[in-house]
Amino acid sequence: FFAGHFGCGTAAGGKLLSHSRTSIVTDASPRPTKWGGRTIEPQIVAVGCGSSPSSRQALCSKAVVEEPAMEPDSLARYPNWTAGGLLRAGDWFGTAVFAMTGTLTAASTGMDLLGCTVVGTITATGGGTIRDFLLAHENGVPKRAFWMDEQEYFWISVAACVLTFFMWDTFAERLQLSEDDFWVFLADSIGIGVFCCIGAMNGVRAGVGLPLSALCGMITSTFGGLTRDVLTNRPVRILHSHVEIYATTALGGS
Repeated sequence: FFAGHFGCGTAAGGKLLSHSRTSIVTDASPRPTKWGGRTIEPQIVAVGCGSSPSSRQALCSKAVVEEPAMEPDSLARYPNWTAGGLLRAGDWFGTAVFAMTGTLTAASTGMDLLGCTVVGTITATGGGTIRDFLLAHENGVPKRAFWMDEQEYFWISVAACVLTFFMWDTFAERLQLSEDDFWVFLADSIGIGVFCCIGAMNGVRAGVGLPLSALCGMITSTFGGLTRDVLTNRPVRILHSHVEIYATTALGGS
């Protein structure tokens, strides 16, 4: 609009995208910004060719900074009342629940604080980590483990592990809590559902096709628990029929 209004074209350096957010800046070296967990280097599009020396100087001293368009299915960066924000809140909730259950499992085998924290954190973030390792990229950009860019997931997991390790026995005795309570099952189910959705979204963005995107959802929601069972020397929950159906429902939901 800026270029068209003044009858100007854009110089080499890029073109304006119809779905990109743009802003006019006078700083010739704008700073990179965080977007969707990645550091984005802004692209500069010089605007020039005024009809007079003064207008040419004024216009050419400005630049248009292209900011990347948000993916249609992108989550909000932090929880809010939008659909993406509520999904993000569910993701944080599921992370805390998985860390809690992973810590309880590790504690039942006699692990100390470090062991419980490692196992609980792997339970919460392991599925997404394996998914990111398999996908290796997103929208053509190399992708590392999500919790390295969105570090709140790591700290949520660690905090949930430490609190569970020190506080579970006290609250369990006072409130008559048990690992087999229905509320634990319900909270775990909510976490699985959210992880399925987010994992499948990652597969779609990576362009791997619908069946493999569904597989990404199942991996995200169940492979953290699979790794937990291996580390604690327990039968892998998702591979045995003597417990409830788990991975099958996760794959169907994805």
